[in-house]
Amino acid sequence: MIPAGTALDNGGEVLKVDDATGSTVVEFRFGDRAPWPLLADGEGYSLVHMNPVAGDVHHGDAGNWRSSAVEGGSPGASDALPVPVDPAGDEDGDGLINLLEHVMGDGAMFTAEEAAAGRTLVWQVRPGGDAGQMVIESSGDLGVWQTEAGLTGYAEAMVGGLIRRSAVIPASGERRYFRARVVPVP
Repeated sequence: MIPAGTALDNGGEVLKVDDATGSTVVEFRFGDRAPWPLLADGEGYSLVHMNPVAGDVHHGDAGNWRSSAVEGGSPGASDALPVPVDPAGDEDGDGLINLLEHVMGDGAMFTAEEAAAGRTLVWQVRPGGDAGQMVIESSGDLGVWQTEAGLTGYAEAMVGGLIRRSAVIPASGERRYFRARVVPVP
């Protein structure tokens, strides 16, 4: 129980939950900057764990958290969307697999635009599309792909019920290709 008149630090902190016997149920550090969900930092959305039964080790990983589907969250209830019956199928026949659209929404928007400081990547995710996790990858030759770790200038906004995210990849002088890949959450 959180004592009345107290609140979580708006700059990120260690959160510890104990049970009635005083044993720790979960303890982890959360943040209020990217890669943590930005809409949950003063924009009215709650921070939602996408796989709460995964255990303590997953709670401290920002990639396992998302902003709630609606402002104020859904205390005591889940706002997760139903998992696709056939994640690898293409139910609507548009060439995109069900899991991809479950996570990124219909059309699975992902773009890269040239800018003076580098490339600006823009993509969308569906709040509640918790059956998969989006990974941004880059390649110099379209053969070998690696997870992109150099994202800066991260931003988030709720647009039409989808979370629109953007980030800058600093200019490197090398030709690079980008893709979004969705992996199932165990």
